[in-house]
Amino acid sequence: MKTKGTQGKNRLELKRLLEFFDDPPTPLESIQPQHAWQYLRWRTDTLISANREKALLSVIWNYTCKEGYTALTNPCAGVKGNPESGRDGFIWVRPRRRAISR
Repeated sequence: MKTKGTQGKNRLELKRLLEFFDDPPTPLESIQPQHAWQYLRWRTDTLISANREKALLSVIWNYTCKEGYTALTNPCAGVKGNPESGRDGFIWVRPRRRAISR
């Protein structure tokens, strides 16, 4: 089960996916890799968020396959996401001292 924070983010990501794929409604059988790529181009304002949203689409697709709604190949497979760079800094965490009972 996902954490509440992740669930909240997924709800926002799903809202964005529905803006693209549900206006007008797109039948599941017609979604192809080109549509996943078009989605990434459509979300050029936030490239990293678009990658996360495409990842959610992939998870949803895999679930629909598992549940028998479709046998089609995941349209996100082979669609390269937007480039991402690593973080610039490091987070240093000071180790905590534990009380040891003897």
